[in-house]
Amino acid sequence: MTRRALPLALVLMLAGGTAVHAADVRLSYELNVGGMTAATAELRFIPDGQGDSGYHLISDLRTVGLAAVVVPFTSRAESLGQQVGTQIIPQQYQSDNLWRGVPRLVQLAYQPDSPPARVTVPTPAEEGRAPVSDDDASTSLDPLAATFALLHDQAAHPVSSQLVFDGRRLYRLGLKDCTARRIDLPVYKGDGWGCQITYRRLGGRADEAMFQLQGDEQQASLLLAPVGTFGSPVAVPLRVEVDTLNFGGLVVLLTSGAS
Repeated sequence: MTRRALPLALVLMLAGGTAVHAADVRLSYELNVGGMTAATAELRFIPDGQGDSGYHLISDLRTVGLAAVVVPFTSRAESLGQQVGTQIIPQQYQSDNLWRGVPRLVQLAYQPDSPPARVTVPTPAEEGRAPVSDDDASTSLDPLAATFALLHDQAAHPVSSQLVFDGRRLYRLGLKDCTARRIDLPVYKGDGWGCQITYRRLGGRADEAMFQLQGDEQQASLLLAPVGTFGSPVAVPLRVEVDTLNFGGLVVLLTSGAS
């Protein structure tokens, strides 16, 4: 049985995303493993002064309870860019993580028609990862921009995917098989969609990760609320379930949303 890592970016993509909006939109989530809360996450959009075309996305995640003792981990990621029509144009991305007491940093800077310039501490070589080439990363989005793009595009294109590069890993995220359904959850009751998220690892493998997947391609079930929920102009993820090798079923639940 071959193990593949479930990157934090995928967990955050599963947990939710925000979009261009005049207000500060906040979505809060719990990550549950075996019926226990293992981590909490918040995703937020802060108006950035670029008008309706600009976006500034922030995600915060930390392990809690017993998980914080076994695998202490905190993460903050930020993405800035612009939306031109239906095109998402990232400008900057930064991720600051603390994994078992060890700082980890990624900075990506985007220029037109060029692969993102990157700073990664520790380097892929120091982590034992196969490096991702500039050519392979040249058409990618950062994880938060990719989340924004997929959720923004969901209503118009129910089958879509994005190439994602987080400074270490290269993978493809997609949405498919979205069908209308009635949703009955504590945080949201109403019309929505049930979808499948697809994740395919393309490069930057590492042996150690918080969550482990089987194989190069994985699917997860997703419930989405429609545009306008909690003030968001994109579809809002409500519940995600995915199987992992080392922890069993991982369930991500929206606990609150506000703008």
